[in-house]
Amino acid sequence: MSSPSSTVVSHDKCFKDDEELRTGATISDQLIDAIKDSRCAIVVLSPNYASSSWCLDELEKIMECKEVLGQVVLPIFYYVQPSDVRRQKGGFEASFKEFKKRHVDSAKVQNWRKALTEVANLSGWDAANHHEASLIERIVSDIQTKLGHTFSGIPSELVGIEERVSEVEKALDICSDGTKSVGIVGIGGIGKTTLARVVYERMLHLFNARIFLANVRELAKKDGIVSLQNQLLSEAGGSKMISSPYNPYDGISFIRRRFQHLKVLVVLDDVDELGQIEHLVGDFRWFGPGSRIILTTRDKRLLESVDDTYEVKLLNNDESLTLLWRHALGGEQPPNQDYRILSSAFCLHCEGLPLALKLIGSSLAGRSFMEWVGEMGNLARAPKREILDVLRVSYDGLDDVTRKVLLYTAYILRGYTGIHVEEILSCLGFFPDISLRTLQDKSLIYISNDSVMVHELHYELSKNIVNRDSTIDPGKRQMLLSTSHMGNILDEDVVSSTNI
Repeated sequence: MSSPSSTVVSHDKCFKDDEELRTGATISDQLIDAIKDSRCAIVVLSPNYASSSWCLDELEKIMECKEVLGQVVLPIFYYVQPSDVRRQKGGFEASFKEFKKRHVDSAKVQNWRKALTEVANLSGWDAANHHEASLIERIVSDIQTKLGHTFSGIPSELVGIEERVSEVEKALDICSDGTKSVGIVGIGGIGKTTLARVVYERMLHLFNARIFLANVRELAKKDGIVSLQNQLLSEAGGSKMISSPYNPYDGISFIRRRFQHLKVLVVLDDVDELGQIEHLVGDFRWFGPGSRIILTTRDKRLLESVDDTYEVKLLNNDESLTLLWRHALGGEQPPNQDYRILSSAFCLHCEGLPLALKLIGSSLAGRSFMEWVGEMGNLARAPKREILDVLRVSYDGLDDVTRKVLLYTAYILRGYTGIHVEEILSCLGFFPDISLRTLQDKSLIYISNDSVMVHELHYELSKNIVNRDSTIDPGKRQMLLSTSHMGNILDEDVVSSTNI
Protein backbone atom coordinates (compact mmCIF):
# COMPACT_ATOMS: atom_id res chain seq x y z
CA MET A 1 0.00 0.00 0.00
CA SER A 2 3.04 2.28 0.01
CA SER A 3 2.72 3.48 -3.58
CA PRO A 4 -0.03 5.72 -4.98
CA SER A 5 -2.85 3.57 -6.21
CA SER A 6 -6.55 3.11 -6.84
CA THR A 7 -8.75 0.05 -7.13
CA VAL A 8 -12.10 -0.14 -8.88
CA VAL A 9 -14.72 -2.84 -8.34
CA SER A 10 -16.80 -3.57 -11.45
CA HIS A 11 -19.57 -6.10 -10.81
CA ASP A 12 -17.64 -9.29 -9.92
CA LYS A 13 -14.24 -8.04 -11.15
CA CYS A 14 -11.57 -5.92 -9.51
CA PHE A 15 -9.16 -3.68 -11.44
CA LYS A 16 -5.98 -2.27 -9.85
CA ASP A 17 -3.81 0.40 -11.45
CA ASP A 18 -0.72 -1.82 -11.51
CA GLU A 19 2.27 -1.43 -13.82
CA GLU A 20 0.69 -3.66 -16.46
CA LEU A 21 -2.00 -1.07 -17.05
CA ARG A 22 0.42 1.85 -17.26
CA THR A 23 1.09 1.79 -20.98
CA GLY A 24 1.79 5.41 -21.75
CA ALA A 25 1.53 8.93 -20.38
CA THR A 26 -2.24 8.87 -20.04
CA ILE A 27 -4.78 6.46 -18.58
CA SER A 28 -5.35 3.42 -20.76
CA ASP A 29 -8.72 2.90 -22.40
CA GLN A 30 -8.99 -0.36 -20.46
CA LEU A 31 -8.88 1.43 -17.12
CA ILE A 32 -11.20 4.22 -18.26
CA ASP A 33 -13.79 1.59 -19.19
CA ALA A 34 -13.21 -0.15 -15.85
CA ILE A 35 -13.82 3.10 -13.94
CA LYS A 36 -17.02 3.82 -15.89
CA ASP A 37 -18.37 0.32 -15.27
CA SER A 38 -17.41 0.24 -11.60
CA ARG A 39 -19.66 0.20 -8.61
CA CYS A 40 -16.90 1.35 -6.28
CA ALA A 41 -13.45 2.97 -6.41
CA ILE A 42 -10.89 2.82 -3.58
CA VAL A 43 -8.31 5.61 -3.70
CA VAL A 44 -5.13 5.20 -1.61
CA LEU A 45 -3.83 8.71 -0.92
CA SER A 46 -0.19 8.44 0.14
CA PRO A 47 2.33 11.29 0.73
CA ASN A 48 3.66 11.08 -2.83
CA TYR A 49 0.27 10.49 -4.53
CA ALA A 50 0.28 13.86 -6.33
CA SER A 51 3.73 13.25 -7.76
CA SER A 52 2.08 11.05 -10.38
CA SER A 53 0.15 12.91 -13.05
CA TRP A 54 -1.15 9.50 -14.09
CA CYS A 55 -2.76 9.01 -10.66
CA LEU A 56 -4.24 12.50 -10.76
CA ASP A 57 -5.74 11.86 -14.19
CA GLU A 58 -7.21 8.66 -12.84
CA LEU A 59 -8.62 10.43 -9.77
CA GLU A 60 -10.17 13.13 -11.95
CA LYS A 61 -11.96 10.43 -13.97
CA ILE A 62 -13.10 8.62 -10.81
CA MET A 63 -14.62 11.77 -9.33
CA GLU A 64 -16.26 12.62 -12.65
CA CYS A 65 -17.94 9.18 -12.71
CA LYS A 66 -19.00 9.61 -9.10
CA GLU A 67 -20.73 12.86 -10.00
CA VAL A 68 -22.36 11.64 -13.22
CA LEU A 69 -22.98 7.94 -12.55
CA GLY A 70 -23.16 7.82 -8.77
CA GLN A 71 -20.34 5.36 -8.03
CA VAL A 72 -19.12 4.89 -4.48
CA VAL A 73 -15.67 6.43 -3.88
CA LEU A 74 -13.80 5.36 -0.73
CA PRO A 75 -10.52 7.12 0.15
CA ILE A 76 -7.76 5.62 2.31
CA PHE A 77 -5.56 8.30 3.89
CA TYR A 78 -2.26 6.43 4.02
CA TYR A 79 -0.13 8.48 6.43
CA VAL A 80 -1.52 11.76 5.10
CA GLN A 81 -4.03 14.12 6.69
CA PRO A 82 -7.30 14.74 4.84
CA SER A 83 -6.73 18.47 5.36
CA ASP A 84 -3.38 18.23 3.48
CA VAL A 85 -5.13 16.51 0.60
CA ARG A 86 -8.02 19.00 0.66
CA ARG A 87 -5.74 22.08 0.65
CA GLN A 88 -2.85 20.47 -1.26
CA LYS A 89 -0.30 21.01 1.49
CA GLY A 90 2.84 19.02 2.42
CA GLY A 91 3.91 16.61 -0.31
CA PHE A 92 0.93 17.64 -2.40
CA GLU A 93 2.05 21.26 -2.38
CA ALA A 94 5.55 20.26 -3.51
CA SER A 95 4.13 18.24 -6.39
CA PHE A 96 2.01 21.12 -7.65
CA LYS A 97 5.00 23.46 -7.49
CA GLU A 98 6.81 20.99 -9.70
CA PHE A 99 3.90 20.97 -12.15
CA LYS A 100 4.15 24.75 -12.31
CA LYS A 101 7.87 24.58 -13.12
CA ARG A 102 7.12 22.10 -15.88
CA HIS A 103 4.42 24.41 -17.28
CA VAL A 104 1.72 21.75 -17.04
CA ASP A 105 -1.57 22.97 -18.52
CA SER A 106 -3.23 25.20 -15.90
CA ALA A 107 -6.74 23.91 -16.64
CA LYS A 108 -5.58 20.34 -16.05
CA VAL A 109 -3.89 21.35 -12.80
CA GLN A 110 -7.09 23.06 -11.65
CA ASN A 111 -9.08 19.88 -12.37
CA TRP A 112 -6.58 17.85 -10.33
CA ARG A 113 -6.88 20.24 -7.40
CA LYS A 114 -10.68 20.06 -7.58
CA ALA A 115 -10.60 16.24 -7.61
CA LEU A 116 -8.28 16.13 -4.58
CA THR A 117 -10.49 18.55 -2.67
CA GLU A 118 -13.60 16.49 -3.44
CA VAL A 119 -12.07 13.13 -2.49
CA ALA A 120 -10.72 14.58 0.78
CA ASN A 121 -14.26 15.64 1.73
CA LEU A 122 -15.46 12.04 1.57
CA SER A 123 -15.66 9.75 4.57
CA GLY A 124 -12.79 7.24 4.44
CA TRP A 125 -10.17 5.43 6.54
CA ASP A 126 -7.05 6.68 8.29
CA ALA A 127 -4.29 4.06 7.92
CA ALA A 128 -2.02 5.68 10.51
CA ASN A 129 -4.07 4.40 13.45
CA HIS A 130 -4.55 0.80 12.30
CA HIS A 131 -2.48 -2.30 11.64
CA GLU A 132 -2.65 -2.95 7.89
CA ALA A 133 -4.19 -6.43 8.22
CA SER A 134 -7.00 -5.25 10.49
CA LEU A 135 -7.52 -2.17 8.32
CA ILE A 136 -7.95 -4.34 5.23
CA GLU A 137 -10.51 -6.49 7.05
CA ARG A 138 -12.47 -3.38 8.05
CA ILE A 139 -12.31 -2.00 4.51
CA VAL A 140 -13.58 -5.24 2.97
CA SER A 141 -16.42 -5.46 5.48
CA ASP A 142 -17.39 -1.82 4.99
CA ILE A 143 -17.36 -2.13 1.20
CA GLN A 144 -19.62 -5.18 1.35
CA THR A 145 -22.06 -3.26 3.55
CA LYS A 146 -21.99 -0.09 1.45
CA LEU A 147 -22.37 -1.84 -1.88
CA GLY A 148 -25.13 -4.04 -0.49
CA HIS A 149 -27.08 -0.91 0.51
CA THR A 150 -26.20 1.40 -2.33
CA PHE A 151 -27.23 -0.78 -5.22
CA SER A 152 -30.37 -2.41 -3.86
CA GLY A 153 -33.99 -1.42 -3.69
CA ILE A 154 -34.04 1.00 -6.66
CA PRO A 155 -36.98 0.02 -8.92
CA SER A 156 -36.03 -0.55 -12.53
CA GLU A 157 -39.27 0.95 -13.87
CA LEU A 158 -38.61 4.51 -12.67
CA VAL A 159 -39.26 7.19 -15.29
CA GLY A 160 -37.96 10.76 -15.22
CA ILE A 161 -36.13 10.19 -11.95
CA GLU A 162 -32.64 11.45 -12.83
CA GLU A 163 -33.56 15.13 -13.17
CA ARG A 164 -35.53 15.06 -9.93
CA VAL A 165 -32.74 13.27 -8.04
CA SER A 166 -30.18 15.77 -9.32
CA GLU A 167 -32.27 18.71 -8.11
CA VAL A 168 -32.66 17.22 -4.63
CA GLU A 169 -28.95 16.39 -4.43
CA LYS A 170 -28.15 19.97 -5.47
CA ALA A 171 -30.36 21.26 -2.67
CA LEU A 172 -28.58 18.97 -0.17
CA ASP A 173 -25.21 20.48 -1.18
CA ILE A 174 -23.28 17.48 0.08
CA CYS A 175 -19.87 19.19 -0.13
CA SER A 176 -20.75 21.86 2.44
CA ASP A 177 -19.63 21.22 6.02
CA GLY A 178 -22.71 22.33 7.95
CA THR A 179 -25.87 20.39 8.69
CA LYS A 180 -28.51 20.82 5.99
CA SER A 181 -32.18 19.88 5.79
CA VAL A 182 -34.35 19.49 2.68
CA GLY A 183 -38.09 18.88 2.42
CA ILE A 184 -39.72 16.95 -0.44
CA VAL A 185 -43.38 17.87 -0.87
CA GLY A 186 -46.19 16.87 -3.22
CA ILE A 187 -49.59 15.21 -3.50
CA GLY A 188 -50.14 11.56 -2.65
CA GLY A 189 -48.93 9.13 -5.30
CA ILE A 190 -46.53 11.58 -6.94
CA GLY A 191 -43.40 9.65 -5.92
CA LYS A 192 -41.99 11.51 -2.91
CA THR A 193 -40.96 8.32 -1.11
CA THR A 194 -39.39 6.81 -4.22
CA LEU A 195 -37.42 9.99 -4.89
CA ALA A 196 -36.18 10.17 -1.30
CA ARG A 197 -35.22 6.48 -1.39
CA VAL A 198 -33.12 6.88 -4.54
CA VAL A 199 -31.33 9.93 -3.12
CA TYR A 200 -30.74 8.05 0.14
CA GLU A 201 -29.32 4.97 -1.63
CA ARG A 202 -26.96 7.09 -3.72
CA MET A 203 -25.61 9.07 -0.76
CA LEU A 204 -25.61 6.77 2.27
CA HIS A 205 -21.98 5.66 1.81
CA LEU A 206 -20.88 9.21 2.64
CA PHE A 207 -22.15 9.08 6.22
CA ASN A 208 -21.13 7.51 9.52
CA ALA A 209 -24.73 6.61 10.37
CA ARG A 210 -27.87 6.53 8.22
CA ILE A 211 -31.52 5.59 8.46
CA PHE A 212 -34.58 5.72 6.22
CA LEU A 213 -37.54 5.96 8.61
CA ALA A 214 -40.51 5.01 6.42
CA ASN A 215 -44.24 5.58 7.00
CA VAL A 216 -43.77 7.98 9.91
CA ARG A 217 -47.40 9.13 9.79
CA GLU A 218 -48.76 5.59 9.95
CA LEU A 219 -46.27 4.27 12.53
CA ALA A 220 -46.66 7.28 14.81
CA LYS A 221 -50.41 6.67 14.99
CA LYS A 222 -49.99 2.91 15.40
CA ASP A 223 -47.02 2.56 17.76
CA GLY A 224 -46.35 6.08 19.08
CA ILE A 225 -43.44 8.48 18.74
CA VAL A 226 -41.27 6.68 21.33
CA SER A 227 -41.24 3.59 19.12
CA LEU A 228 -40.00 5.70 16.20
CA GLN A 229 -37.29 7.25 18.40
CA ASN A 230 -36.12 3.75 19.36
CA GLN A 231 -36.05 2.73 15.71
CA LEU A 232 -33.99 5.80 14.84
CA LEU A 233 -31.54 5.12 17.66
CA SER A 234 -31.06 1.42 16.98
CA GLU A 235 -30.93 1.41 13.17
CA ALA A 236 -28.94 4.58 12.55
CA GLY A 237 -26.64 3.89 15.48
CA GLY A 238 -25.69 0.46 14.20
CA SER A 239 -26.64 -1.38 17.41
CA LYS A 240 -29.63 -1.58 19.71
CA MET A 241 -29.83 0.47 22.86
CA ILE A 242 -29.08 -1.24 26.16
CA SER A 243 -31.80 0.94 27.63
CA SER A 244 -34.58 2.65 25.75
CA PRO A 245 -36.28 6.00 26.25
CA TYR A 246 -39.52 5.77 28.19
CA ASN A 247 -41.06 9.02 26.92
CA PRO A 248 -40.48 11.37 23.97
CA TYR A 249 -38.34 13.76 26.02
CA ASP A 250 -35.98 11.00 27.12
CA GLY A 251 -35.83 9.99 23.48
CA ILE A 252 -34.73 13.49 22.47
CA SER A 253 -31.84 13.32 24.96
CA PHE A 254 -30.78 9.89 23.69
CA ILE A 255 -30.83 11.05 20.05
CA ARG A 256 -28.82 14.20 20.74
CA ARG A 257 -26.17 12.35 22.74
CA ARG A 258 -25.88 9.54 20.22
CA PHE A 259 -25.53 11.66 17.07
CA GLN A 260 -24.16 15.07 18.05
CA HIS A 261 -20.64 14.17 16.84
CA LEU A 262 -21.59 11.93 13.92
CA LYS A 263 -22.16 12.76 10.28
CA VAL A 264 -25.66 11.35 9.84
CA LEU A 265 -28.10 10.86 6.95
CA VAL A 266 -31.73 10.72 8.13
CA VAL A 267 -34.87 10.43 6.02
CA LEU A 268 -38.24 10.91 7.70
CA ASP A 269 -40.76 9.67 5.17
CA ASP A 270 -44.41 10.84 5.15
CA VAL A 271 -44.52 13.14 8.16
CA ASP A 272 -47.87 14.80 8.79
CA GLU A 273 -47.41 16.53 12.16
CA LEU A 274 -44.87 19.03 13.44
CA GLY A 275 -44.43 16.98 16.63
CA GLN A 276 -43.00 14.09 14.63
CA ILE A 277 -40.22 16.33 13.33
CA GLU A 278 -39.60 17.93 16.73
CA HIS A 279 -39.24 14.58 18.53
CA LEU A 280 -37.14 12.83 15.88
CA VAL A 281 -34.77 15.45 14.42
CA GLY A 282 -35.56 18.60 16.43
CA ASP A 283 -34.12 21.76 14.94
CA PHE A 284 -31.70 19.70 12.78
CA ARG A 285 -28.76 20.69 15.02
CA TRP A 286 -28.76 17.47 17.03
CA PHE A 287 -26.43 15.91 14.48
CA GLY A 288 -22.74 16.35 13.69
CA PRO A 289 -21.21 18.53 10.96
CA GLY A 290 -22.00 17.42 7.44
CA SER A 291 -25.26 15.68 8.43
CA ARG A 292 -28.23 15.73 6.06
CA ILE A 293 -31.91 15.41 6.98
CA ILE A 294 -34.61 14.76 4.35
CA LEU A 295 -38.32 15.05 5.08
CA THR A 296 -41.15 13.94 2.78
CA THR A 297 -44.65 15.26 3.36
CA ARG A 298 -47.90 16.31 1.70
CA ASP A 299 -48.05 19.47 3.84
CA LYS A 300 -45.81 22.38 2.89
CA ARG A 301 -46.46 24.09 6.24
CA LEU A 302 -44.37 21.45 8.01
CA LEU A 303 -41.30 22.51 6.03
CA GLU A 304 -41.03 26.13 7.18
CA SER A 305 -37.86 25.41 9.19
CA VAL A 306 -35.95 23.37 6.56
CA ASP A 307 -33.11 24.91 4.56
CA ASP A 308 -34.61 24.09 1.17
CA THR A 309 -37.84 22.65 -0.23
CA TYR A 310 -38.28 20.60 -3.39
CA GLU A 311 -41.79 20.30 -4.81
CA VAL A 312 -42.08 17.11 -6.85
CA LYS A 313 -43.32 17.72 -10.36
CA LEU A 314 -45.97 15.68 -12.11
CA LEU A 315 -44.73 13.67 -15.09
CA ASN A 316 -44.92 15.40 -18.46
CA ASN A 317 -46.76 13.82 -21.38
CA ASP A 318 -43.78 11.89 -22.77
CA GLU A 319 -42.84 10.59 -19.33
CA SER A 320 -46.45 9.60 -18.67
CA LEU A 321 -46.66 7.60 -21.89
CA THR A 322 -43.35 5.91 -21.16
CA LEU A 323 -44.46 4.87 -17.66
CA LEU A 324 -47.87 3.69 -18.87
CA TRP A 325 -46.35 1.59 -21.68
CA ARG A 326 -43.69 0.19 -19.38
CA HIS A 327 -46.37 -1.38 -17.20
CA ALA A 328 -48.95 -2.09 -19.91
CA LEU A 329 -46.69 -3.26 -22.74
CA GLY A 330 -43.41 -4.15 -21.01
CA GLY A 331 -41.78 -1.04 -22.43
CA GLU A 332 -42.69 -1.83 -26.04
CA GLN A 333 -44.25 0.73 -28.35
CA PRO A 334 -48.03 0.42 -28.97
CA PRO A 335 -48.83 -1.81 -31.98
CA ASN A 336 -50.88 0.84 -33.79
CA GLN A 337 -52.32 4.35 -33.72
CA ASP A 338 -55.52 3.28 -31.99
CA TYR A 339 -53.52 2.15 -28.96
CA ARG A 340 -51.61 5.44 -29.00
CA ILE A 341 -54.80 7.50 -28.98
CA LEU A 342 -56.22 5.47 -26.13
CA SER A 343 -52.90 5.72 -24.25
CA SER A 344 -53.11 9.50 -24.48
CA ALA A 345 -56.62 9.34 -23.02
CA PHE A 346 -55.37 7.30 -20.05
CA CYS A 347 -52.56 9.82 -19.51
CA LEU A 348 -55.02 12.69 -19.63
CA HIS A 349 -57.06 10.95 -16.93
CA CYS A 350 -53.96 10.48 -14.73
CA GLU A 351 -52.57 14.02 -15.29
CA GLY A 352 -48.98 12.92 -14.72
CA LEU A 353 -49.55 11.12 -11.39
CA PRO A 354 -47.08 8.17 -11.34
CA LEU A 355 -49.15 6.00 -9.00
CA ALA A 356 -52.21 6.22 -11.25
CA LEU A 357 -50.20 5.54 -14.41
CA LYS A 358 -48.53 2.53 -12.83
CA LEU A 359 -51.79 0.99 -11.55
CA ILE A 360 -53.70 1.61 -14.76
CA GLY A 361 -50.80 0.38 -16.89
CA SER A 362 -50.59 -2.83 -14.87
CA SER A 363 -54.34 -3.40 -15.27
CA LEU A 364 -53.95 -3.15 -19.07
CA ALA A 365 -51.07 -5.65 -19.32
CA GLY A 366 -51.94 -8.62 -21.53
CA ARG A 367 -55.36 -7.18 -22.44
CA SER A 368 -56.91 -6.85 -25.89
CA PHE A 369 -57.71 -3.51 -27.47
CA MET A 370 -61.42 -3.86 -26.66
CA GLU A 371 -60.50 -4.53 -23.04
CA TRP A 372 -58.47 -1.29 -23.10
CA VAL A 373 -61.60 0.50 -24.38
CA GLY A 374 -63.63 -1.08 -21.59
CA GLU A 375 -61.11 -0.01 -18.96
CA MET A 376 -61.30 3.58 -20.23
CA GLY A 377 -65.09 3.41 -19.92
CA ASN A 378 -64.82 2.12 -16.36
CA LEU A 379 -62.43 4.91 -15.40
CA ALA A 380 -64.83 7.48 -16.84
CA ARG A 381 -67.43 6.20 -14.38
CA ALA A 382 -65.12 5.82 -11.36
CA PRO A 383 -61.33 5.91 -10.79
CA LYS A 384 -59.56 2.88 -9.36
CA ARG A 385 -60.16 2.34 -5.66
CA GLU A 386 -56.41 1.97 -4.93
CA ILE A 387 -55.78 5.47 -6.31
CA LEU A 388 -58.64 7.06 -4.39
CA ASP A 389 -57.49 5.39 -1.16
CA VAL A 390 -54.06 7.04 -1.45
CA LEU A 391 -55.52 10.45 -2.29
CA ARG A 392 -58.14 10.21 0.46
CA VAL A 393 -55.40 10.24 3.15
CA SER A 394 -55.00 13.98 2.61
CA TYR A 395 -58.76 14.55 2.72
CA ASP A 396 -59.13 12.58 5.95
CA GLY A 397 -56.42 14.73 7.56
CA LEU A 398 -58.48 17.92 7.14
CA ASP A 399 -60.86 19.40 9.69
CA ASP A 400 -64.58 19.30 8.88
CA VAL A 401 -64.82 22.86 7.60
CA THR A 402 -61.79 22.56 5.32
CA ARG A 403 -63.13 19.27 3.97
CA LYS A 404 -66.32 21.00 2.88
CA VAL A 405 -64.36 23.86 1.31
CA LEU A 406 -62.33 21.28 -0.64
CA LEU A 407 -65.45 19.52 -1.88
CA TYR A 408 -67.06 22.76 -3.10
CA THR A 409 -63.83 23.98 -4.65
CA ALA A 410 -62.76 20.71 -6.27
CA TYR A 411 -66.09 19.76 -7.82
CA ILE A 412 -68.10 22.94 -8.36
CA LEU A 413 -65.68 25.88 -8.34
CA ARG A 414 -62.59 24.60 -10.13
CA GLY A 415 -61.58 26.95 -12.92
CA TYR A 416 -63.13 30.00 -11.24
CA THR A 417 -60.85 32.90 -10.39
CA GLY A 418 -59.55 33.09 -6.85
CA ILE A 419 -61.69 36.16 -6.11
CA HIS A 420 -64.88 34.44 -7.32
CA VAL A 421 -64.12 31.30 -5.31
CA GLU A 422 -63.65 33.35 -2.15
CA GLU A 423 -66.84 35.33 -2.78
CA ILE A 424 -68.95 32.20 -3.35
CA LEU A 425 -67.53 30.39 -0.33
CA SER A 426 -68.18 33.48 1.80
CA CYS A 427 -71.80 33.53 0.63
CA LEU A 428 -72.07 29.88 1.71
CA GLY A 429 -71.03 30.88 5.23
CA PHE A 430 -67.34 29.94 5.11
CA PHE A 431 -64.30 32.06 5.99
CA PRO A 432 -62.30 30.83 3.01
CA ASP A 433 -58.89 32.51 3.41
CA ILE A 434 -57.31 30.06 5.83
CA SER A 435 -59.03 26.99 4.34
CA LEU A 436 -57.87 27.77 0.80
CA ARG A 437 -54.32 28.40 2.06
CA THR A 438 -54.38 25.05 3.87
CA LEU A 439 -55.53 23.29 0.71
CA GLN A 440 -52.73 24.92 -1.27
CA ASP A 441 -50.13 23.94 1.33
CA LYS A 442 -51.30 20.34 1.10
CA SER A 443 -51.14 20.42 -2.73
CA LEU A 444 -54.88 19.73 -2.96
CA ILE A 445 -55.55 22.87 -5.03
CA TYR A 446 -53.29 25.14 -7.04
CA ILE A 447 -53.51 28.48 -8.82
CA SER A 448 -53.04 28.55 -12.60
CA ASN A 449 -53.52 31.76 -14.58
CA ASP A 450 -55.37 33.25 -11.60
CA SER A 451 -57.81 30.31 -11.61
CA VAL A 452 -58.26 27.83 -8.77
CA MET A 453 -57.53 24.36 -10.14
CA VAL A 454 -57.41 20.79 -8.81
CA HIS A 455 -55.86 17.62 -10.13
CA GLU A 456 -58.31 15.57 -12.20
CA LEU A 457 -58.15 12.71 -9.69
CA HIS A 458 -58.86 15.02 -6.74
CA TYR A 459 -61.92 16.14 -8.67
CA GLU A 460 -62.92 12.48 -9.03
CA LEU A 461 -62.24 11.89 -5.33
CA SER A 462 -64.49 14.82 -4.33
CA LYS A 463 -67.28 13.57 -6.57
CA ASN A 464 -66.91 10.08 -5.13
CA ILE A 465 -67.07 11.32 -1.53
CA VAL A 466 -70.21 13.38 -2.09
CA ASN A 467 -71.98 10.68 -4.10
CA ARG A 468 -71.37 8.16 -1.32
CA ASP A 469 -73.02 10.41 1.31
CA SER A 470 -76.38 9.11 0.24
CA THR A 471 -76.85 6.85 -2.73
CA ILE A 472 -80.60 6.72 -2.19
CA ASP A 473 -81.66 10.26 -1.21
CA PRO A 474 -79.62 12.99 -2.97
CA GLY A 475 -81.17 15.55 -0.63
CA LYS A 476 -79.09 14.20 2.24
CA ARG A 477 -75.81 14.90 0.46
CA GLN A 478 -73.48 17.67 1.57
CA MET A 479 -73.78 19.24 -1.90
CA LEU A 480 -76.02 19.00 -4.96
CA LEU A 481 -73.79 18.00 -7.83
CA SER A 482 -76.12 17.82 -10.80
CA THR A 483 -79.06 19.77 -12.18
CA SER A 484 -81.17 16.60 -12.27
CA HIS A 485 -80.69 16.10 -8.53
CA MET A 486 -81.56 19.73 -7.88
CA GLY A 487 -84.66 19.44 -10.08
CA ASN A 488 -85.87 16.29 -8.36
CA ILE A 489 -85.53 17.83 -4.91
CA LEU A 490 -87.20 21.07 -5.98
CA ASP A 491 -90.07 19.05 -7.42
CA GLU A 492 -90.41 17.18 -4.12
CA ASP A 493 -90.42 20.51 -2.25
CA VAL A 494 -93.17 21.78 -4.54
CA VAL A 495 -95.26 18.65 -3.99
CA SER A 496 -94.75 18.88 -0.25
CA SER A 497 -95.82 22.54 -0.25
CA THR A 498 -98.89 21.75 -2.32
CA ASN A 499 -99.90 18.97 0.04
CA ILE A 500 -99.55 21.32 2.97
